[in-house]
Amino acid sequence: MKTLLASALAATVILSGVAAQAATQQHVSPDINFILPNADLSGLSNRQIAAINSVLYSDNTRLSKESQIRAILN
Repeated sequence: MKTLLASALAATVILSGVAAQAATQQHVSPDINFILPNADLSGLSNRQIAAINSVLYSDNTRLSKESQIRAILN
């Protein structure tokens, strides 16, 4: 009985960790392909991803968005 309880508890901890990780992972909006189609988005921090998404949904011009995103990526 103790083994069953311990196994259930371990599974709960593992599954809640996976769910928490999935909830915190951010992704750059696909709209970036309209601004910088060949941008290398590998290895970005959550802060950079949030900044890029913020720029993408701003009221700035396309050229302004492009230069701001390039600055974030460099």
